[in-house]
Amino acid sequence: MSTAVAAPPLALEMRHITKTYPGVRALEDVSFDLRQGEVHALVGENGAGKSTLMKILAGAQPKDSGEILINGELVHIDSPQKAMDEGVSIIYQEFNLVPYLNAAENIYLGREPRAAIPGFVDFGTMYRESQRIIDKLGVRLNVRTPVNRLSIAQQQMVEIGKATSKECKIIVMDEPSATLTEHELQSLFALIRQLKGEGVSIVYISHRLEEIFEICDRVTVLRDGHWIATNEIADLDREQIIRLMVARELKQMTPKEAEKGDKQTHKEKQTQIEKKQTASNALQESLTTSLSKQLVASFLLFSEILQVQEQLMVAASVAQSQSDGGSSGIGIGMGGASTGSQSQQTQRDVEIRAHIELLMTLMKQVPSACLLDLTSATPATAGAGSGALGAPAGLGASADAALPACATEGAPKDPTDRADLKPTTPTTPTGLVTF
Repeated sequence: MSTAVAAPPLALEMRHITKTYPGVRALEDVSFDLRQGEVHALVGENGAGKSTLMKILAGAQPKDSGEILINGELVHIDSPQKAMDEGVSIIYQEFNLVPYLNAAENIYLGREPRAAIPGFVDFGTMYRESQRIIDKLGVRLNVRTPVNRLSIAQQQMVEIGKATSKECKIIVMDEPSATLTEHELQSLFALIRQLKGEGVSIVYISHRLEEIFEICDRVTVLRDGHWIATNEIADLDREQIIRLMVARELKQMTPKEAEKGDKQTHKEKQTQIEKKQTASNALQESLTTSLSKQLVASFLLFSEILQVQEQLMVAASVAQSQSDGGSSGIGIGMGGASTGSQSQQTQRDVEIRAHIELLMTLMKQVPSACLLDLTSATPATAGAGSGALGAPAGLGASADAALPACATEGAPKDPTDRADLKPTTPTTPTGLVTF
């Protein structure tokens, strides 16, 4: 017949604690107990009342009603000094250090060891004992270093060292691991196990459930200032604790667990973002390349158009010259000169019309964004013969006037500087007659 193991005696009892701030009921009829040599987790969402309950225990806040028993005896804790006298020490979530004192002076602040001479501090003993406490935490830290030169994690370890140096039997740790590295966290856990073995009772407040399952024996859940449940940690799983804390199902438990649990989802989201960024970059590059090709093609077309314009102007000038020469008697006395002149004029007219048709065909190939506005071009010289042949106005325009803004933007200002637009050796378009 098996005999049930008796539970250790209670080191602390807080019964029916109520605390009200103006307009807010922070705690309502909350009870909490702590066994000797136990690590008891106190969990809940932000605003559940965890820190308020512990501040009442530490004498930092007065309770409205309820009672506190330590080792079975009713006590009245109305100040931090009274709590310390009753063997209660607390590590607050907010640091309670004097920045311009060194680590040793902060650890023994208010209880400095006295030297043999009255009124003097035994600094040798204070530095030696402080260094022993810090070394026990597994931290490489010179206790003579001012606190304002320490990192946040090192300041947290000084807070822990200050609490453990008081040799209290009840220690409250409010989010002690929030700023610690993994190595420092394992050193803290080793210290907690050592204190537990020495019969010290510890209240451990944390949002990191994996730490609670690793180091704690029991867990009490608060929600909206009310006590919800107290259970052995071995009888619960993470989902059950979460359900008690928030009164609903929740997949993500703590920031660290959420990071682990959602690692794949985070990677997928990151991959999607990277794919979208890559696609956006590719599209931008494609548009830039397409626009560049379009502009290059436009420049080539403009070059051909300018060449056709020049040839058209030459043909018109020759036709006008022959027309003027024939009317003034040029070629009189030559056999068949009149008939030959008329035949050449007809041929010139055909060639000029061919030039005009080719010019219009080339203009149709120019992209709509770079349409050539011949009507707005300013003729360099009066084209006497162009109007008679039905050529569009402005065929004698300068090269700059012929190019649209999209083609001339960023181009050299000097009209003669067109090595990028005109080939060194002008090519004759198909079907054109070189004059």
